[in-house]
Amino acid sequence: MRPRAQFHVFNFQTNENEVYFIEQFPRLALPEAVYGKPAKDGAKGTWRVKAFAASKEEHDELVAALQAVGIDYQAGESIQLPQADDAGDELSFLVKLEGVVDKQHKRALTKILMNFVTWVLGCDEVLKPRWDFLRAYVRHATGEIKARIDQQAFWSGQETDEQRFPDDSIDIRVKNLDGNIVGSIQFYGNFTYQMILAEGDALPADSEIGYRFTPGLEPIRGEKRSVAALPKE
Repeated sequence: MRPRAQFHVFNFQTNENEVYFIEQFPRLALPEAVYGKPAKDGAKGTWRVKAFAASKEEHDELVAALQAVGIDYQAGESIQLPQADDAGDELSFLVKLEGVVDKQHKRALTKILMNFVTWVLGCDEVLKPRWDFLRAYVRHATGEIKARIDQQAFWSGQETDEQRFPDDSIDIRVKNLDGNIVGSIQFYGNFTYQMILAEGDALPADSEIGYRFTPGLEPIRGEKRSVAALPKE
């Protein structure tokens, strides 16, 4: 995906950089006690800010949007991405990617999982009291769902970085785990989002189910198998 133009400002109270996009600028306030102050009238400022964009046009648009809401950002010396060296070899540099999975994202994920439960287990099942919390969370943002990101293999438990299913699909599963009903969803071979859909409850064993969804193909159902004991020599 093409990176979005973004404005970074350091928060001296949290000692972390905050990231803002153009649509957030009208509500953006940068009190000096928290963020420092910009350079002005020849005086050195204490701001620690950067503006990033994929092109000069997008950068100029970002700066203009900041100034339009009264944020006196003055572009300094630009930082260019490294190009190939004299020998023609591509240069590389480390970057850090961060993201926040907030309540809006969690509700979107649980909506997918709730639709999946309805699709595989039926409307009669999803209308049972065990799903009351999930329905209220999806529809009205009631309460807070417990969730985590899991980097383990999604299917057999034997996948490795070198041996995995193609990353061209979405994998979804509901199962009993640690005394709860847990939903898992993995997008295109990346991290797995695990969410407790119903606490202190369990599905019948034959209702624990997973599917793999590949664009252009019929969904493929996963099967839960037990490992047979190896024969003694």
